[in-house]
Amino acid sequence: MKKLLLLSASLPALVIADMAVAQDGQEEDTITVVGSRVKGRTALDSNVPVDVIQAAELQATPSLNMKDAMQAVSPSYSVERDAISDGDSLVRSSSLRGLHQGEVLTLLNGKRMHRSAIITYGGWQAADVGSLSVNALKSLEILRDGAAAQYGADAVAGVVNLTLDDSEGISAEANFGQYYEGDGFSYVLASKAGISLADRGFLTVTASYGATDPTDRATNHLFALDHIEKYNAQEAHVSAFLAANSGATRNDALLDWGNSGEFADQFFLDGESGYSLPGMDGSQGWQYEFADPGDLDPDTVAPYGINRETQFTVTWNSEMEIGENSSVYAFGNFSRKYHKEPFNYRPSFPSTYRSGAGGAGATFDGSTRDNFGVFDVVSFDYNSYRDAYGQAAADQYSYLLRTIAPQAPLHPSTLNPNGGFQARNIHPNGFTPWFEMDSQDLGSYLGFKGELDNGLGWDIWGSVGRNRVDNYIYDTANPSMGAPMNDDGSINYGAAPTAFYIGSLVNIERQVGADFVYTVDTDAVENLNVAFGGTYRTDQYYKITGAGEIERSGRTYSGWGSWRPGPLAGDLNVGSDGFGGFAPGVVFDARRSNWAAYLDIDADVTEDFNIAIAGRYEDFTDFGDNFSWKIATRYQLIEDTLAFRGAASTGFHAPTVGQINNTQVRTGFRADGTQTQSGTFVADSPVAQIFGGVVLGPELARNLSAGFVWTPGDDTNITVDFFQIKLRNSITDSPTFDRDDYPAEFAQIEALGIPGAETLNRVDFLVNEGARRVRGIEIVATHNIDLEDSTLRLTAAYAHVKLNVTEHAMSDYDLFNEENLNNFPHKATFTANWNMDNVSVMGRARWWSTMRRVTGFDNNGDYIGTTSDLSAYRVDENPSRVYFDLAITYDVDEQFSVTIGADNIMNTFPKKNPEVVERSGLRGRQYLDFGGMDWMGGKYYARVKANF
Repeated sequence: MKKLLLLSASLPALVIADMAVAQDGQEEDTITVVGSRVKGRTALDSNVPVDVIQAAELQATPSLNMKDAMQAVSPSYSVERDAISDGDSLVRSSSLRGLHQGEVLTLLNGKRMHRSAIITYGGWQAADVGSLSVNALKSLEILRDGAAAQYGADAVAGVVNLTLDDSEGISAEANFGQYYEGDGFSYVLASKAGISLADRGFLTVTASYGATDPTDRATNHLFALDHIEKYNAQEAHVSAFLAANSGATRNDALLDWGNSGEFADQFFLDGESGYSLPGMDGSQGWQYEFADPGDLDPDTVAPYGINRETQFTVTWNSEMEIGENSSVYAFGNFSRKYHKEPFNYRPSFPSTYRSGAGGAGATFDGSTRDNFGVFDVVSFDYNSYRDAYGQAAADQYSYLLRTIAPQAPLHPSTLNPNGGFQARNIHPNGFTPWFEMDSQDLGSYLGFKGELDNGLGWDIWGSVGRNRVDNYIYDTANPSMGAPMNDDGSINYGAAPTAFYIGSLVNIERQVGADFVYTVDTDAVENLNVAFGGTYRTDQYYKITGAGEIERSGRTYSGWGSWRPGPLAGDLNVGSDGFGGFAPGVVFDARRSNWAAYLDIDADVTEDFNIAIAGRYEDFTDFGDNFSWKIATRYQLIEDTLAFRGAASTGFHAPTVGQINNTQVRTGFRADGTQTQSGTFVADSPVAQIFGGVVLGPELARNLSAGFVWTPGDDTNITVDFFQIKLRNSITDSPTFDRDDYPAEFAQIEALGIPGAETLNRVDFLVNEGARRVRGIEIVATHNIDLEDSTLRLTAAYAHVKLNVTEHAMSDYDLFNEENLNNFPHKATFTANWNMDNVSVMGRARWWSTMRRVTGFDNNGDYIGTTSDLSAYRVDENPSRVYFDLAITYDVDEQFSVTIGADNIMNTFPKKNPEVVERSGLRGRQYLDFGGMDWMGGKYYARVKANF
């Protein structure tokens, strides 16, 4: 019968535990914490799928971020690797069974783990699994089933439980890796020390430090090439013009250059495109001038790949007896993570020039501009600025304006000899902003547990978790700040601020709980286990501001509700270019609390039949209460051959305090290359209400799962799991509302008096919209071969996940991407583990199916926006790929081992698509980097480990 129980283990558990578990022969003793509160139940006995991943298996993937290791061994788990994605690059968006990481509950030693302060793309906030290192873990469990009734809000897709190392002894290891391309060198140095506490307990402390150098998979940036080519042509024209026209000036030559027939379709000239330039008398000819590119390198000006990152982590795990049947325990983690990433390159084109660098979507009719707003010439004249901001401000900043004060009352203002402020003079060759994040993460847990004489087990505990993320941006510009004035009255562009503190976000969670479990002595069933308990939790999310935010925002804050303009506020882009950060002057400290109570009954009705029922009630101070239930069962139909299991449940995802209060401004780009200023606002804010926004509420879920295990022979088994998740009131991004499509609504936003509203051209917010359904199947086949002096274990695993949005108000464009970009529809792995004495070899093949998306272009390569019928769009594809991994481990003796290996050993890349990647390929990018498919190429690595 025990053998039959083994066959009912979850599918990926057989895949991912094989290497570490099979070697020590502990398959039947792999205890799981999640899925059931029955003490001592193994993953193989569970009536819902639970993957148990041993730390040794996670270490087979060389990465500073543990999420990469999880993806390599679990077909249902996916993680993004976006090169430029703000906070997503720090936390790395992930999904389980097609649902976002915010719909997956994360536990540490069975207790809820606090969330990161980062709000990732799509508005999701979740615990940062990557804040812990692999060497700190004993194992990792993934419960792939709805479990809100057991563990609370957010366990819609499942639960991830991280179990900290509790072993004794001292060990150390060093890991080194580098990509075949010669970049991305990485290392991790880790150690562990575990001691016995007077034979009454243990204390285990781990520490690690690692760093990853950046990679670059971009080719020449076409805007940079265009700059160099136009500068060379310009200088040739100037030389020829001056030689042919005695007494002519350089400005005369530049004005002639701008009006030449060769470039007339790329400049906005008087009478041609309705764009009027000041001072067409020749004094303003500099507006057409391309700066000397100097050492501008189109191949390196906009790197694109893995970003620079360092990480230091410490974990502690301890428990000690304080009585005959009681003990005290404490555990926790501290992490300091630094991340630096480049944003998109801003070319230094004259403000009246439209690049002919081209690619799909380029037009030259003057109706749109791909020139970046940061390089516009200030359009304020003296009189307009005086009328808007007062006489004193106009006099103070006249050196930055297009015209200066009149020389006598009632006289017209005169042209500014400086020409007016032009931000491109801060960075004559353009610039690439660099964004930096410094994350500090701390979690501390303390509890007392034991068992009474009557058999009642109890656990009283509490925890506090805090994550702070400081944001900075360098090598950028804030046009609305202008620049200081030199002694001679000219503009001192060299002293303009280019580095800014963006602000900090902090997430704090505090909780206390009590859990009880009791085995009822009854003859009615084989075994009856009753668990009950409750928790109380408070969530806090707030923003920290500093002096640097004033310069970043471009405005000076002078008290609540009172604003006065900075130098050029209301004319040029407001905020540091690249990431304007959080709404300037907006300070919030949002809090909420909730309490919960649960009851969990698990009964072995007979030796072959188990049934479990759970219910949980939660009440939140901000949006009310919820009751979730679950019923799960397992039945051994044919001894040693066939077993079935299944579950049905309800659940919910509560919007986090961060999601509810998130407000920020960022610089982005449409698919045609046009720069945008986008604002994300609170769902029920006055801005969101203009577009129909309302208060954000919880998602409601219904889960169904069923599976079976078939064992045709002693060394072979085949397991299959089906699942369905239905979500109502699903949380998602609203459509992106563009100023071009909603001019009246944007006029209302400006009328609200929101700082910088006149520079916004896109708005979005979170909404509860419609319903969605996720369906999938997971299949695993395993086969063991006993050779003469060795063993070979073969495992094939396949996962199919399909998302359908069943009720919505989305455009065809948004609907297609929502259903196709969350994860790959098909993934599979084939793993072979061969072991002989002190040598082991692991070979693995990973298959990713084709993934598709639309980016706003039609089949002719012209940008047509995001509101057309789906049939009008070109569909871009990331064709399927297979990646091969290989690792060889040699145990030198009982203390030392050495591993060498390579991920993606064949150096496979996705199909090159330079003509269809986003932004029309103008940035030199070749690969569609969505969905988490590897586009860095092969990586080799080595690890040395010592046990003392």
